[in-house]
Amino acid sequence: MGMSSYILDCDDKFIEEKLPSICLNSESLLEAIDKAKKLRDREYSHLCSEEELCEYMPDVWNIVWEKYNV
Repeated sequence: MGMSSYILDCDDKFIEEKLPSICLNSESLLEAIDKAKKLRDREYSHLCSEEELCEYMPDVWNIVWEKYNV
């Protein structure tokens, strides 16, 4: 049970903290995707495929930046 909790915590950290942070620190969506791919390859390759990540990143980008597009 401890290991599955650790994995879920890693999932949450990647999705809720790392990806939004990448978006905030990128000049464009393409730059954010590139940074996210590198991070995924280094630390989170078990979470999703590169293709899934590329499909998900525009949603994260829009959520992060929607408050500035008033």
